[in-house]
Amino acid sequence: MLSVVNGLASCFKAAIAECKF
Repeated sequence: MLSVVNGLASCFKAAIAECKF
């Protein structure tokens, strides 16, 4: 679960506009 949360956080911090789920 932590990996998912960390991934999402990194995704938003890296590029919110280009964040793809």
